[in-house]
Order: sequence, then structure tokens, then C-alpha cells
Amino acid sequence: IRLLEEVIYEKVEKEKLNELIQLKTEFISSVSHEIRTPMSSIRGLAEILQEGRVKDKAKQEELIGLVASESSRLSRFLHNILDFGKIEKDVKTYNFQRVEMQSMIEEAIKLCQYRSEADEIVFNTKYPGKPLFLEVDPDAVKQALTNLLDNAIKYSTDEKKIVIELLPKSKQVEIRITDKGIGIPLEVQEKIFEGFYRHSEAGRHSPKGVGLGLKIVKHIMKAHGGEIRVDSQPGKGSTFSLIFPVP
Repeated sequence: IRLLEEVIYEKVEKEKLNELIQLKTEFISSVSHEIRTPMSSIRGLAEILQEGRVKDKAKQEELIGLVASESSRLSRFLHNILDFGKIEKDVKTYNFQRVEMQSMIEEAIKLCQYRSEADEIVFNTKYPGKPLFLEVDPDAVKQALTNLLDNAIKYSTDEKKIVIELLPKSKQVEIRITDKGIGIPLEVQEKIFEGFYRHSEAGRHSPKGVGLGLKIVKHIMKAHGGEIRVDSQPGKGSTFSLIFPVP
């Protein structure tokens, strides 16, 4: 019996090791792609501008905007990688301050604007009639919002509209982001927050991705005493809600 237990143990450990090796390989491949793609775009656009191939001023400004957009995209990705390491080591810190939420949401939208326009996606926003203030870490919450907006853009299909709502309630404030993209099956909706997980349809729609963004969003919301929720149906789109408590 002991020999059988040892054989089974060795088999299980070997399978775990193979899974880790596969995960590492996929992670390195995805990270390389996520870095190489914007870097290639930045280099190509910079060469066009440097060589004076574009004379029209409006077109030049458009290309400069694309360089800024790709630089921002790369910066956000590297920020996610670094933050994931801090989260795993439990050393990520937050700086809370009183923030006007509508302005902060608009800043997050602006960071994703060029990519959304390139994909012909429209952002529709719905805000309350008066300014709404919360005690938050503005950089962290903007990171959470851009992660969600990037996903909404990435997985959008034919109906290219993303709705962002700021909803004050009696004891909480909700930021709701709704897309009409590929959707997420119910059975994997908890797994998407674990890190390194992408469901099969996401992989087919957008082959490259690391799968860290939603885990980071979940950690950010937990640090704020809130939570992230998802309501989604395959083929009909997704709604992600950031829930902030109101003291």
C-alpha cells in the first residue's frame, strides 16, 4: 500500500509541476506579446513622425495621440504586473483622499479613449445631478476602472457601446460598467477573479492576455471595504459593478 501511495504522490506532483511549467510558459508568452505589441506601434509611429512622412498637421496630432495611447497602455500593463507582485507578497499600500468621483471616472475614460476610438467604440456616461465625493485611493480606483474598460473594449463584438454609470445609493456608491460583448459563463464567473485565468471564449476572441486585471480590481475593492460584482450572459455582454461603502 505504501508503495502505491508513493507512486500516486509522485504522479500527482509531476502533474502539478507540468501544470506550473505550462502556466509559466503561457505567462511569459503573453507578457512578451503585451509588451511587444505597443512597443512596435510606438516605434513605427515615431519613425513616421521623425522622417516627416506625414505633412498634414491634424494627421500628425492624431499619430502623436496614438503614441501617447500606446505608451499609456504599456504603462498600465506594467503597473498591473508590478501590483500583482505586491498583492502576492501582501505589501501593496493605498493612499486615501477625498475625491470627486465623476472627474476621476472621466480621467479613466480618457486613458482608454484612443483605443476605443480605433475600435469604433462609444462610451456613454450617466452621472448624478450633483458632485459625489468619496474617500478613495484615486490612482488605485483609476487602475480598477481602466482594467474594466480595457476588458470591455477588448471583448466587445458588433454592438460597440460601453455604458458607465455612477449610482449613489443609501449606504453605498456603485460604478457600473456594461458592455455588449462576448459575455462570461456562470460557472466561471468566480474563477475570473483568481488570477491567470481566462475562459475559453475569451481566449478565442482575444488570444493574448495575462489574466491579472480582475484579481487586481478585486484586491483594490477589498482595500476600500467594498467589492466587485459581475452579471453576465454568454453572447449578451457583461456588467461589472464596483461597490463602495458610504460611512
